[in-house]
Amino acid sequence: IHGCSLKQNVLKPNGSTYTASRAADFLQSGDKNFRPINLRWGPAGDIYVIDWHDQNPCHQTNPDDWDYTRGRVYRVQLKGTKAKKPDDLAALDLKALVKAVGADDPYRWRTALRLLGEKKLDGEARTAAALAARETPPPLSRAAWFANAISPITGELAAKYQVPDERAKSMGAEFVPFARVMGECPDLQPKTIDTFTRIAALTASPALRREFASVAVRHADRLDVTQLLRALMSHKEDAKDPVISQLVWLAYEKALASGGRKPAAPAPAPPAPKNEQPADAVRSPVETELTWLAEQAPANEFVRDQIVPKVMRRLVALDTPESIKQCVGFVAKLKDAASREKALEGLSVATQGRTINAPEGWAELKAEIDKDNNPKVVALANKLSVSFRDPAAIKRALDAAGNAQLPVEARAEAVRQLAALKPAEGVKLLIGLLSDESAGLGNEAARALAAFDQKELPGVLVANWGTYPKGVRPDLVNTLASHKHSAKALLEAMLSKKIDRGEVTDNVILRVQAFKDKELEALIAKAWGRTRPT
Repeated sequence: IHGCSLKQNVLKPNGSTYTASRAADFLQSGDKNFRPINLRWGPAGDIYVIDWHDQNPCHQTNPDDWDYTRGRVYRVQLKGTKAKKPDDLAALDLKALVKAVGADDPYRWRTALRLLGEKKLDGEARTAAALAARETPPPLSRAAWFANAISPITGELAAKYQVPDERAKSMGAEFVPFARVMGECPDLQPKTIDTFTRIAALTASPALRREFASVAVRHADRLDVTQLLRALMSHKEDAKDPVISQLVWLAYEKALASGGRKPAAPAPAPPAPKNEQPADAVRSPVETELTWLAEQAPANEFVRDQIVPKVMRRLVALDTPESIKQCVGFVAKLKDAASREKALEGLSVATQGRTINAPEGWAELKAEIDKDNNPKVVALANKLSVSFRDPAAIKRALDAAGNAQLPVEARAEAVRQLAALKPAEGVKLLIGLLSDESAGLGNEAARALAAFDQKELPGVLVANWGTYPKGVRPDLVNTLASHKHSAKALLEAMLSKKIDRGEVTDNVILRVQAFKDKELEALIAKAWGRTRPT
């Protein structure tokens, strides 16, 4: 709109979708009021452009200043196109309309499909349309839309669609409309899901696999799509596809939440040792999927990189002891470092900022991870130990935060862990770090102190205010405003000029006002000035 032109992007294939890159403007206008809004195909390949045509390009203008009367419509044609009256496709007989579905002109074949659908053909007319299509068959990519236009496809009809394995291997993007038309049936049947599963496992077309993933998302609430999703995940090459991996997860999350829309299955396992679960015990669908994921993850980057971390986060979100235990048990099943790393990454993200009682099996798993001594896995496990209130995590965090020989980022992470663990002995260490200006370590310590609600802490901070670096003080002001008693100490220090009024921002005062305390309100009026709610 601002450029008075029609922009153009060039599409390049990128897996199952496309990546757009900027190209030269398709059309430029010398009229500074040209405001192109939308485009439509017209007969003979013309493009129609709606021109809002106004001197104002944005919506901040006063409504009375708009031009409501001079909108325009332009027609863009190829050079040399001769003017002619467009055909009235609605006046064509059935046979001619069917033939128009095969036209090269997008306007013509799209309009023909729409008109066929609007006719709502009865049995005799449907037969006539089908016979006409045999004489002039539409392109394969439009065949499904044509079939649906003359006789809407139902779930029962879609269930009759069968594809031999050899045919499934060669099916490409031209079959996307078939999958879409059948997948949009609200009464889609399990038999069709089974057919899609076989094709998904065999096809080399990412576009077709993307469409099957969309079908899975659409029907996961009412049908068991687990096997279809497993077939899609078997294509390791889709691990970095910008669309397929996301669609598969959306459907898989529904399948996990619904239990796969199937009853729990007996676990296929050898006789269990004494005191363990019997081999014929019923295993929940979630446990069944975790077992399958553990088997697939080491050799399948789609499962390992795209699904495993998200499954961990989803199970933690259930916020039950059983779900956390399942996560730890799953990590214990993974024996390769790459899979463990991805699972622990998901767990770390899900538990960040939270503390949870350590689930059964965590101590044994942590000992095994420490023994393997993989640096990335050990670091993630140590981070997770904080969320699990592991006593050893407190000592590690205290040692790391106070070790000046460690990299600053490692010490900063330890400071953040102390904020989560809140050990009383951590306060003295954090106060000592306030003067450390290396790469923001003092700021991390200042923010971490907000987690400690100790009565004597505000007095210590105010008494030593002049010794703290100016770059650290804004975080200390926020820390003092975090609790009611420390907010009082902040305001009193402002009154006594120990803390300059200029170091306190409007947002800090708003935070203090949120306590809705009369004593604090009176101190604000004296130390800051009178305020009015907005």
